[in-house]
Order: sequence, then C-alpha cells, then structure tokens
Amino acid sequence: MSRESLRLKKLFRLLSSEKIFKPASFFSEKLGVSTKTLYSDVSTLNNMLAPYGMNIIKSPRKGLLLEATEEQIRTFEEENNPSNPEEMYLPDNRRRIIANKLLLRNEHPSYDELENLFYTNVNSIRTDVDYVRKQASNYNVSIYTDNNRLYVKGNETDIQNAYKEYEMDNIVKQAHYYYDEEFFEDMASIFDERVITFTRNLLEEFEGKVRRNLSDHYLIGLFYSISILLTRSMQGYHVQEDKKFLFQNIDGMGPYIIAVDVANKASFEIPTILYDKDIEYLSESLFAYGIEPSNISSPQDSHYVQVCEKIIQKMSDILKVDLTDDMVLRDSLVYHIIPMIYRLKNGLVIHNPLLDSIRKQYLVMFTLTWHACFPLEDEFGILLTDDEISFLTIHFQVAYVKKVKPKNILVVCPEGLATSELVFSRLKQFLPASDHIETASVSQVYNNDLSDISFIVSLVPLKNIDKKVIYVSNLLTNDELREIAAYSSAINEQVNALRLHEGVTAEELESVLDENFLFLNQSFTSKEEVLDYMIGKYEEAGLVSSEFRRSVYDRDAMGTTNISPGLSIPHASPSTV
Repeated sequence: MSRESLRLKKLFRLLSSEKIFKPASFFSEKLGVSTKTLYSDVSTLNNMLAPYGMNIIKSPRKGLLLEATEEQIRTFEEENNPSNPEEMYLPDNRRRIIANKLLLRNEHPSYDELENLFYTNVNSIRTDVDYVRKQASNYNVSIYTDNNRLYVKGNETDIQNAYKEYEMDNIVKQAHYYYDEEFFEDMASIFDERVITFTRNLLEEFEGKVRRNLSDHYLIGLFYSISILLTRSMQGYHVQEDKKFLFQNIDGMGPYIIAVDVANKASFEIPTILYDKDIEYLSESLFAYGIEPSNISSPQDSHYVQVCEKIIQKMSDILKVDLTDDMVLRDSLVYHIIPMIYRLKNGLVIHNPLLDSIRKQYLVMFTLTWHACFPLEDEFGILLTDDEISFLTIHFQVAYVKKVKPKNILVVCPEGLATSELVFSRLKQFLPASDHIETASVSQVYNNDLSDISFIVSLVPLKNIDKKVIYVSNLLTNDELREIAAYSSAINEQVNALRLHEGVTAEELESVLDENFLFLNQSFTSKEEVLDYMIGKYEEAGLVSSEFRRSVYDRDAMGTTNISPGLSIPHASPSTV
C-alpha cells in the first residue's frame, strides 16, 4: 500500500471519529503533513466519498467535518479494505499477497484462483509464484504444485524466517524504515488485529527492560518475529526443531524468562498456546535483538568484554588514536556483538538502510572495521556481513570523531554537474578520511547555516560568503589539491592516521606489496574467473589452506564485497590464510 493511500485511510478514520468541526491543523499534525498537503488529500478523499453520499465540509472559521451516517462509513470501509484496492494488482503487491497466503497463512490456492483474484493472466501468476519460490528457497523452503494447488514444504523455523525475510525486503523496497503509525497501518493488511495490539504493547514494555534504546529497524524486525510466531501458532503450526538453545547459558536466562512470560500473556490475550519449542525459539529471537532485563548480569559477559577490548586496542593501533579509555564504545560493542553473534549463528538477518551511505562517507573506517573485527569470525564461528560491519562502523566512527575533531568541507558546483562526483572522489582520496565532505548546490550554500563548515571548495563564483572559499577547476589539478591540503593542514596540524600521505617511496611500497601478486592487464569475463585465477595463485604459492577457496565463495554468497565502484575486497576467514 502506498504512503498516499495509507494517509488517506488514516484521514478518513480521523474524520469519521470526530463528531464536531476540528481545525485543519489538528489533522495535519496527526498525519505529519503540511496544511497544503492536507487540503489536497481532502479533495482526493472527497472524490472517493461522493459515490457513497458522504462529504467533507470545509469551513474557513471552524475547520473540517465529515458529513456521513454510520452505515455509509461502514460500507465505505468494507469496500475500501486494504486487501481490495487497485494497488493489489501491481506485481510487487501480488507477490506479497501470494507470499502471505503460502508462507504465513498456509493456504493452498490454485493458479486459477490467483488468476481470478488478481484479474491477470496465468503466465503473470506463474512468474509471481516463481519469484516467491526463489526467495523462499534461500531458507530451504520449497513451494510445489499438487493437483494444480500450491503447497509449502519446510521446517517451521525456516518457513517463519523465509516469510519474515520476504517482508523485511518489502520494507527496504518501500524505503520506510520507521516504527510508526504508517508501519502499523501496513501491518493491518497482514496480521490479525489482536496480534498487532499484543505485539505492539509487548515491545513498549520491552523498551523499558533493555539495556539500551532499540532502533526502529530492531523494533520492526522483532515485531515481525513475534507476530509471525503468534500467527502461525494460532493456526496450529509450531516449532519442532531440537536446537541448543540460549538459556543453557546464564546470559540467556533473562530473555528465556521473558519468553515464558510472553507465552503466558498470549494464552489469555490472543488467545493462542505457545509450545515449549515455540518458547525456545522466541527466547532466541529476543536474545538476538538484545532484549534482556536491565538488572540481569552474567559472568560470561566478561569474555565478550575482553574480545571487544582487543578489537578496540587493534583499532587504536591502526588509527594511532587511543580509544581504549572510551567506556561508552566498549559497552556499545559488547551489547551489539552478543546479539549479533546469535543472529549470525541462527540465520536472523538485520538490514542497515544506511549501508551504502556509510560505505561512501566512511569507506576507510568501514574497511578498517572489517579488518579489526575479523577475529570474531574465528572466535565465534560466524561470517560477518556488510550490514553488521556497517553497524559496528558507526560505533567506531562516533568514538573517533570524539577524539579527533573532523573538518566539514563543502564542494559547491552547478546543479546536475556530473564532475562534482569526480571532485568529491579526488578529495576523499587526498584528505583525511575522517573529514566530512559533501557536495552542495549554490542555493544550498546561501540558504543554510555555514557556521560548522570548515571551508568551501567551489567550481563556481560565490559572493558574500563568510567562509574560506578555494576555487578549483572541473578537473581539480594537482596544484589545486596541494592548495586545499595546505589550508586543511593549517586548520588542524594533528597527524591523522587515516591520511593518504604523499611522497611514498618505492622502497616503502615494496615492504607491503609483492609484485608476484599484482595482476595487471589481465582479461576476464566474469567475477568467478577473477576469483579462481587469484585463488589459484595463492594456492600455488602455499599461502592458503585447502579451505580458502570455499571460504572466499561462502563469504561472497552472503552479499557483495564491493566497497566502491571498481573496488572490491573478496576475502576468506583469516584461519584459512
């Protein structure tokens, strides 16, 4: 459902619940939109209401009031249910409904029934089913046909994880990452109202029990985990798998106790019965998202503290900035890596919507975080993902900025000029990686507060700017780079460990580069050819174990190792080198 459709639905509900005139500001505040957008929505909604004999009265002095009977309101809501709007016929929405029927509801629709439901041809339906089938197969869940009806095969944990991942991907497609009223409006088309109310209240309680504030994507992920578990149990489907579970460790007792309490509440409030294995699975999910009573402590935490302290020491050595006395950084890492390890061990995926931005803005810190955190893979038998590394990068970047005040630099260029990216890229390579460099238009410069800007690099003339402006050409020559570097150094003389120094000698390069492993002017047609060629060279030289090749491909299968256009860091577990 689009944001506009959700907004119109919320506006109708607000209007239908008010019996007296309310000012336009009342509705715009509730919906989080401008008055101009509100009146545009009112006009659109009025066109929809007219066939039902309803009308929104607009009074300049009083505000807005819906003129309608209870019967008209009920008829409109029934005929404009989220499951029936025209949007359901779009491919993404068809596929989402099919995934819901198969993976959540365990329905067995036929192709003919789906064809009639969506008013489309059978070839389109087959394409939709194939798409859902491919997504589900990532979790060892198969979708097959028997007597022209669709069925799902897989263990209960995998089915629940498959559906959750499908829905989380939908969140990414919608680019709406907020745990807000709009999210709950969307959930109303998926889950029973009792499940939504129960889970929502539950997460509000959790926020008072955890050791730190939960981010929106944590809350969304946990909402899906609990709601899917409850919905499946209401239909009689329960987790059966025998797994080593977290409450066998003392540090896992906290979430297990919470899971038992949740099961007891669910049996009265929904109602549904969670079996022992369901509770164990719920306990895992809670622990994976860091849900623990704030007063629970564990001797085993000391092991995680030691691991994090080693990582912090390693980063301090690399950056040449002492981070070891930052207790906030240490605690943040401890509380992040404990649930992270359990997520990665149990196939629970969390997406970071800021991943691409972090890789662009903090490329060096992102890469160094990969390097510093490699020991976690061997220590706990996991494979780190880009999303998890990006979360860890944020912790280190925040700590680093507290120690070394970065410079904020604007690159000003005419709107739409592609060369701005070239200037941006060259500056990122040349200046300290801790500096914040951002491209801006001329209008943005004149319409924003520049008090926090260190200096401006501009491709166009600027007037009456109370900041140092360094004018450069579109190609950014070496002389211009040197001028920028000189001014930047004058602002802050502190040696920066992330700086790309000039004047590196051939002898210094030879100490870190081996010409036998620099492969220039090679001709390849695929990524696999590149990897096989390089891996073969390392194997011939006896630099890697027999597990290296498999480890490289296993890591690559988890997601791209590209960190910028034309640059990639495929890698294996350090134990294989």
